[in-house]
Amino acid sequence: MSGGGGEGSGGNVAEKPKQERDPEQAQQQGDEQLKQEPETVSQPRPIALSGTGPQATRSFQLEEDLTVIGMSHQGDANFIVDILDENGNSVAPMGVANVTGLFEESTLVQITFSGQYLLYGQNAGQCQIQVKQPRAATAPETTKFSGNSAQAPQLWGGLHWVELTHQGDATFIVDLLDENGASVVPMGLVNEIGPFDGSRAMTVPGDGI
Repeated sequence: MSGGGGEGSGGNVAEKPKQERDPEQAQQQGDEQLKQEPETVSQPRPIALSGTGPQATRSFQLEEDLTVIGMSHQGDANFIVDILDENGNSVAPMGVANVTGLFEESTLVQITFSGQYLLYGQNAGQCQIQVKQPRAATAPETTKFSGNSAQAPQLWGGLHWVELTHQGDATFIVDLLDENGASVVPMGLVNEIGPFDGSRAMTVPGDGI
């Protein structure tokens, strides 16, 4: 005669079955934990400045990086501009601009230390200046440019074919610089006088600006 399964009996208690973990799901979760978001470097906001006559601008913060300074000048006066660090020392060997009369152009300056800087103008007419420090994440991927300004495109490493066209009697000099301000083309892309229509091959060592 079989014994009852009441309270106090020695019968086995059924265990709750364990849920098996999907190996593929576990791998995905592990990958998500190990995956790190790529570090992104934000681009400093452009600094817009304007004024008339000899003056020093307010100070502004610049990071250690290649810097594009775009300038526009109206009037017949000399337009002389330099960029100074917080100790009053020029950081551009030949200054930023030194022309007479109407002027609209950009130039590149290599900032070697993060800190406060200002622009100092002499005998200037009405002028507008914009200071930018582009980053690879925000640089344009387009590679067609016109005018006489310095621009900072994003290029991929490898062999590139560059077509260049120039109208006028002035000297036509074009070079490609990396984010440290160093030329990546041994003799520059072109250095000619007068009209020019030609092409060059160049090798970019790595992705970037």
